[in-house]
Amino acid sequence: MDKANKALPIIAMIYVTAKLVAILLFYKTVKIFSITAAASTLVIPLWFCIGDVITEVYGYKVARKLVWTSVLCQLFFGWLPDLLNYLPTADITNINQASYSEVIANLPKGSTASFIAIAAGGIVNAAVLNKWKLILNGKYFFIRSLGSTAIGELVFTICVYAFGFNGFASVLTISKLILVSFCIKMIVNPLMIAPVSILTKFLKKYEYKPYSSKINKVLDDNATFTVVMSDNSDSYFMDQDIKLLPNLMLGVRSKNFAAKSFVIRNIGEGDFLNWHTVHNPMYAVYLSGEVEIEVSSGDKRKFKPGNIVFFNDMVGKGHITRAITPGQALIIDA
Repeated sequence: MDKANKALPIIAMIYVTAKLVAILLFYKTVKIFSITAAASTLVIPLWFCIGDVITEVYGYKVARKLVWTSVLCQLFFGWLPDLLNYLPTADITNINQASYSEVIANLPKGSTASFIAIAAGGIVNAAVLNKWKLILNGKYFFIRSLGSTAIGELVFTICVYAFGFNGFASVLTISKLILVSFCIKMIVNPLMIAPVSILTKFLKKYEYKPYSSKINKVLDDNATFTVVMSDNSDSYFMDQDIKLLPNLMLGVRSKNFAAKSFVIRNIGEGDFLNWHTVHNPMYAVYLSGEVEIEVSSGDKRKFKPGNIVFFNDMVGKGHITRAITPGQALIIDA
């Protein structure tokens, strides 16, 4: 297993389990302060929030694979019990065997309806969150998660009720269930986003600790350098601020940064290195010339003498380096 995915199996199991519970409770209707809704309405926000964590920490490709894994698991969960229920019943206990038929009977339709909803809402949620992540350079997860989840859950809710309750309820009742379910989810989501944000920050540090930039915490906007960061699929730019401390002998300075070794690299005009990742975290201090860095989001930035770039994209697609003018760079292993 990838050493940067230590917690992923546990997160993935919770993710799939939440979806299976939602399938089981799909046709269970409850009253919340005189408001009628499906019991699964209270579970689906958890599934979407965990999906946001997976997309943010492990990347869109991993999230997309887990969405389809959920689809396969829920189809298996929905159809296999129904098929086994057709076997002859052996009444050897005092357990009411007929109750199984009542519970299991609707699982196939519920799992199939959810299959359509996941294929639409789950993928939309992950894609939107990932797209905004690349546009905003990985910032504002709180806002991005709320927005993408709202869009994904709207698509999911319309699809799952339209297909799942077709033939079981009138169009008016289905419409009310869609409206009530979506409103409840929009109330529950903000309550869950704070712990989800904390979990996301923890997992990023925990999973990518071997790739840690060893950058000190930011207190002031005194200096800035660029970080090329990546998850399991996409690379993107981040602007890292550094606190500068007064130095009585000469100007101001930052805290110490850990470094192992360095080399001087001469870059020729027109030099080009296609998509690649770095073997270990490293700084590039550009002393002369000009280079252009492109990340997998399509974003490009040019760097000139005095600019510092921290390359931490050890996984995923990596980045492209193009030399615009000849120059020299100081490469430091962190």
